[in-house]
Amino acid sequence: PERVFVRRLLGQTKVVRLRDLRVALEGAVGCRLEELVRFHVDSVLTAGPVRYRIRGVNVDLRGSAPWTAVTEAASAELSDVVIEGTVELVTIENQTVFESLLYEGLAKTAVVVFTAGYLGTVQRNWIASLVGAGVRRVRHWGDLDPWGLDIYRDLRDWLRTVDPDVVVEPWRMGPAPLERADTQKLTSEDWVKLHRYLALKDAPLRETAEAMRRLGRKLEQEALLDAPAAESGCAAQIQVD
Repeated sequence: PERVFVRRLLGQTKVVRLRDLRVALEGAVGCRLEELVRFHVDSVLTAGPVRYRIRGVNVDLRGSAPWTAVTEAASAELSDVVIEGTVELVTIENQTVFESLLYEGLAKTAVVVFTAGYLGTVQRNWIASLVGAGVRRVRHWGDLDPWGLDIYRDLRDWLRTVDPDVVVEPWRMGPAPLERADTQKLTSEDWVKLHRYLALKDAPLRETAEAMRRLGRKLEQEALLDAPAAESGCAAQIQVD
């Protein structure tokens, strides 16, 4: 296991993430990192009218609420993916927003996937299967910060290699929310990422990125969720020193 391996080498379990050292380690040992150590199982959280078959078992995502976790091993083995009544996929960067949209009923009209930031192997396997099952449109909602913009760009560019006919669009990622009072200042790391992003010739969401540079502000997508506490009948006043 990864943490046992790291502890034997360095005396502590969380000193380093081996995936961050993949290139160096694989070059040194001459094999894939997964052949050297065993990582925790990765999974992708999904909801919607989707069925698939794996190892002779039929799985219907609607049988689990609010979402189903498709593991990396399953994403590589499953077959016969069927999407009922919809061809739209909505991808969400953060889990709070992902689950909020599910409680609002979005999975009744679309397949909804939590990307957990940049797409990993399990997310790519699963989304490719959904595209193969008929998804023709993908909408992505992420943070209004340089990393969120780049996550959308990475998703868009990758989907073009899977199927160039799939329409990929940002959702709720225009520049207007950056004028809100609850935005935050860009950090030094944000500024470096933003300048690199704007230097890309084919960077999407350029209007949003330019507004971000002009205002020096960013906004987490959770700030755009509806139904504030004051409207729920359970409002509470919180004082912060």
